[in-house]
Amino acid sequence: MGTRNGNLRTWPAAALVVLLGWQWIAPGPAMAGGRRELLAVTGIHQDIGFLDDYRTMMHDYREKMLGYLDLLEEHPQLAINWGNLYNLKDFLEYYPGQRQRIRKFVGQGRMVFPAQWVDYEPDWTPGEYLIRQCAYSVAYLKKNFGYRPVWCHLLDVPSITPQYAQVLAKSGVKMVLLHYNYHSPDYQKYHAPEGLALEAETALRGGVYEYVGLDGSGVIGYVGKEHYSMLCVAWGWYNDEFGPWRTSLDRFARHYSPEEQAVGLKLVHGDEDHGLSPAKIEVLNDSIAAWNQGSPYADSTTLRWGTVDEFVRAFEARKTAIRLEKFTGQARPWVWSGRFFERGRFYLARTVSDLLAAEKLASVNSMLGLSSYPAGEIDRAWEGLLWPADHNWLAGTDTDGFKAEALYQAHLEARHLLERELETMAAAVETEPGRRSLVVFNPVNWTRSYPVKVQIATRAGGFRVQAAGGGEQQTAWGETPNRAGRTIHFIAREVPGLGYRTYYLEELESPPETAPSGLSAAGDTLENELYRVVFDPVLGIRSVFDKKNGRQMVKPGFLRLDGAFMMDTGRVTPAFASRTLYYQDKSLTVRLYPGLDLVDLEVRAEDRGFMDELVRVFLPHEYQKLALRGPEILAAGPNSCPVEFALEDARLTCGVPFGAVPYVPGRTREHFPLSLNFSRRSPGRGYVSYFTGFGGLPNAVNIVKWLDCYEPGGDYGVALAYEQSQTELLVLDQATIRVPLYVQHPLANTVLRSPHQWRFVLRGHRGDWKAANAPSFGWEVSQPLLATERLSAGGARLPVQGAFLSADNPAVVVSGLKKSCYDNTFILHCAEMLDSDTRLEVKPAIIRLGSAAGISLAEDSRLAPLKKLAGGGFSLDLNGFSIEAVSLEAKK
Repeated sequence: MGTRNGNLRTWPAAALVVLLGWQWIAPGPAMAGGRRELLAVTGIHQDIGFLDDYRTMMHDYREKMLGYLDLLEEHPQLAINWGNLYNLKDFLEYYPGQRQRIRKFVGQGRMVFPAQWVDYEPDWTPGEYLIRQCAYSVAYLKKNFGYRPVWCHLLDVPSITPQYAQVLAKSGVKMVLLHYNYHSPDYQKYHAPEGLALEAETALRGGVYEYVGLDGSGVIGYVGKEHYSMLCVAWGWYNDEFGPWRTSLDRFARHYSPEEQAVGLKLVHGDEDHGLSPAKIEVLNDSIAAWNQGSPYADSTTLRWGTVDEFVRAFEARKTAIRLEKFTGQARPWVWSGRFFERGRFYLARTVSDLLAAEKLASVNSMLGLSSYPAGEIDRAWEGLLWPADHNWLAGTDTDGFKAEALYQAHLEARHLLERELETMAAAVETEPGRRSLVVFNPVNWTRSYPVKVQIATRAGGFRVQAAGGGEQQTAWGETPNRAGRTIHFIAREVPGLGYRTYYLEELESPPETAPSGLSAAGDTLENELYRVVFDPVLGIRSVFDKKNGRQMVKPGFLRLDGAFMMDTGRVTPAFASRTLYYQDKSLTVRLYPGLDLVDLEVRAEDRGFMDELVRVFLPHEYQKLALRGPEILAAGPNSCPVEFALEDARLTCGVPFGAVPYVPGRTREHFPLSLNFSRRSPGRGYVSYFTGFGGLPNAVNIVKWLDCYEPGGDYGVALAYEQSQTELLVLDQATIRVPLYVQHPLANTVLRSPHQWRFVLRGHRGDWKAANAPSFGWEVSQPLLATERLSAGGARLPVQGAFLSADNPAVVVSGLKKSCYDNTFILHCAEMLDSDTRLEVKPAIIRLGSAAGISLAEDSRLAPLKKLAGGGFSLDLNGFSIEAVSLEAKK
């Protein structure tokens, strides 16, 4: 048997992950002698960033791909399930002549691909990011190879959000594969700390289960048995008809016995973390042949190379007779160490937020004929985000520099797109001649009031703004002028959802002397109509008092950075009152706004001095001599700032990508499995993992947009949301969060050079998180109002204010509005946030609507037309926590 470079070291960054889909093809055609057929399904594990040398790694992947293609030519029985599309696209850029060869194997059903760009982490990334991983992958494969993927895999990705299943299901993906996963029941059973192991009968049998989303939709799930091996033995759905060899298969599922090895049954797996060469595929081929020729069961059972597509088809043909365990998700995702030490997530989360707003504006501008939809630029920015977030990203190799630069470039492109589309829209607004005007855009779909800042070219001493149409005048506050002009702050009130409001700006010779009534910063107290914040020279913040509800919100020392604070003098401006506390190179600024129900907190820390405080940083080899002090990890000490609420016996809910809320009671956090009632329609079990790795970091919940602490019997709670400028927020118990302060990675090609910065926003409320609508609070903070000056003097086509589309339902967020990947229609994404059955009515406003129909999240499968509303528009019924897509047309 020929080999093509069998040196394992030649293939150091990818592993062949073997998935044995033991399936009984029945009652289909029987093989000779009536033997049953089992599929041997392989998947290739590729890490985009495990090595120190990025260029060598990518070169190896290209050569590896050639090796796999050669094997397919040599062995007609071979079938391969490829690992990711980033490497496929890279391969074809270097070897364009191989495209037809791949097309041939795809057409033969011998090479299939997943609906994902890379093996990314779906536990913390924004919900729209999850959708785009699938949608862009489906579009790429259909356009280039005529292939529609129906599966995805998350190899060595140890955490999944409760809503990932429904994103997959609504994208037309039917199966998700996980390797021996850290959150899986079997992993916990055999490797969890003593006293926390699952009982054998409670484990998911064989790793095959139904992965159910929060709205009840779901896919086939699989958890692998061996580390990096993906030995998928479908124990969850075989039955007693397999007869006397069931015991042997059970044994094979967990370990390789000497008897099985003797007949070549020890099929190859990742005996090193990364690195199975094409030569080992040939060893696997021989092992399959040995089974078919020498197994005690050869007379009744035959192994055959197969694809995940075949597995899915066979499974779906029998699943009505199968009873599977249901699994929903887990409340605390595992966290890779590298995630603490790079700020690539700063740019990924920030860029996703900017791109979503830019897409909405570009869609509006295109529907109205103001400009052409910049599909190429938007696609390029998204693709710049899709590949850096593979599961071991930003873990300390020089590959991280390439990832960071891709993220930073995507960030710049997104900001440019957003600013241009905002200016295009603003230029079309009809304003009064001779008056300087500012246009404020609201990217969420409900009317709201919020602080706004905008940079204008002026050196005036003061400013006054007034809403178009004769609204109330207010004085704006301007920061110190710089070369670009001045950044001014004011409160934009009642800005329509998915719409805009225009303000006229008047320049004053000097700043006003009076502050808004009810706003003060006197002595140690900061106050507005709704909140009172009291400071302490040692504790930092001593008190945050909710005046409306008469409750203390936080414990003394709230958001305390280690060390004594020296208090700065308070400041009262026309837009806000503030106080900043300093300690060494750290600062904490608190702002209150006139009449706004929020407490705004910003923590900043400069890069200098942090490197010697940080511990357990993964560094490339040229930096390994750098001395790092301290045995502890970032959960305590000078590397984090705690946040402690004042509530007693609080219940904690945490927002995950679309706002879905797992209930995380502290008293059960150290036990699993735990029946988590994620929603009324997700009967699957959930898991709360006990964190044991990486220096003993305590139990923690990593969240994306918001958390809420409330007293079940006291009818009071505190919601906290934060901008996605940093995505590391660890919930250590019901009332404490910590924020790691990141190191500036010392890579020469790393472009991330901004200070560490976090913005938290607090709001007190009556009732629980639903009564407070904490998810919408999270969206408001992470999707702020956007403002620009109207600079064009002509082309006015829009009224001074209004909504482009009316979709104002407080339980539903319109998370995305974009042009279709396939035609000239536009795709609207919406997600229900409060676990309620509701109806979203989308009515025409400035934009006139044509036809509308449901569509898959991957945009390639049109569903039924939607119910039309009198006067135009359509209605969409949503179940609790459901995520839906609508294809719509706009009338010119």
